[in-house]
Order: sequence, then structure tokens, then C-alpha cells
Amino acid sequence: EALHCGIESLEVVQGHDHKLVDVDAQCGIHRFVKGVKGGTSRLLRQAFKAFRTRVPTLWSRPAALPSKL
Repeated sequence: EALHCGIESLEVVQGHDHKLVDVDAQCGIHRFVKGVKGGTSRLLRQAFKAFRTRVPTLWSRPAALPSKL
């Protein structure tokens, strides 16, 4: 299923990142975050064998989701 979302800006600061995203109201920000975390986890586990065997989870569940109306 295609998500109608886009990253407007991205900033990486001291080991974490800040994203300003445009998310379709029908999609929901939680779905976008889940997709980003799941996709990057899959790519990293494919690229680095140690992540498949020694790391139970790559990303923590929480995500800060402030919104601007």
C-alpha cells in the first residue's frame, strides 16, 4: 500500500534525526513512522549480518510526534 507522505526537511544532530514530514490525514503519522522504522531496519539487517543475530531490535518504539496545525 502506497503512503501519500513526504519528507519536507531532514536534520541529523548528534546521533539522532529530526524530520519535518507531510503526511496525508488518511494515512496517519504512526503509519509513516512504522514504515520508516521497519524499512530501515530491514535494509540494515540485510546489509549487516551482526544486526540479524545479535541485536533483537534496532529502533525503540517511542517517537515524538508533535504536530503543527
